[in-house]
Amino acid sequence: MPKPRDEVQGLLKRVSLVNFLQLIEIGGDTCLLEVHQDGGESTGHLYIYQGMLYNASLNSLYGADAAIEMLKWDQVTILIQDLPDQNLTRKIDKSLAALILAVQSEEKLADDSLNAESPGNGLENPDNEIPESVQMASSPQSNLKSTLEKMAGEMDGMIVSGIISIENGELLEQVSNRDDIDPGSAAVFLAKVVQANREALKLMGNNRPPEDILVTTKDNFFIIRQLPGDANFLFVMTVRDEWIGRTRVQMAAYAEELATALDLV
Repeated sequence: MPKPRDEVQGLLKRVSLVNFLQLIEIGGDTCLLEVHQDGGESTGHLYIYQGMLYNASLNSLYGADAAIEMLKWDQVTILIQDLPDQNLTRKIDKSLAALILAVQSEEKLADDSLNAESPGNGLENPDNEIPESVQMASSPQSNLKSTLEKMAGEMDGMIVSGIISIENGELLEQVSNRDDIDPGSAAVFLAKVVQANREALKLMGNNRPPEDILVTTKDNFFIIRQLPGDANFLFVMTVRDEWIGRTRVQMAAYAEELATALDLV
């Protein structure tokens, strides 16, 4: 392995491990992190080479399993050390974004299990009949809205998201956390961005549509994701300190579900 390009050393207390790893990934740093769980007795190690998580160890766990357990910790103390001068074999073949999604999936399953076991769940309707209000809310359009809201709920820094027609710029559905931002007014122009990118790629000999488009400003990220079916795209606007890699993975993960909901509308 080549010698690390930079020496990174120091001690950080009461920080978010996820946020810190994001910075390490962006900076492409090479280091060994000794991670202590705040309020607990566990200590693990993360081996990072040029921003990529190569291996992890925590008690009897190694590789991705160890990394996932550490990513569940709310706050940690991190001792940053030089990576030992040795041949490091990569034991984690997943991206950091994929590992975080795995943590989120585990936490969601745990929450769903607790809700299912809560007292009185379903007792008010022993025949399992679907209330009329729920039946009305299960229309195709509401399914599309609820799917978009579910995705938005997993993005802490999301400001607005929407589904837009590529052909005419029609805003098909939206979710917004800010009353002063209306994606409908920008939908036509966003569609033109997608159309222009497609034409540019064709001129360069690439006939495949772009998977996503990223626009960056001082305060915000704007991400456009092509949906299956080649007719619509997903648009998300976030604050600048949102982890852009995780947002892109989340958008990709929901693309198929959103496209299916669109087909039913």
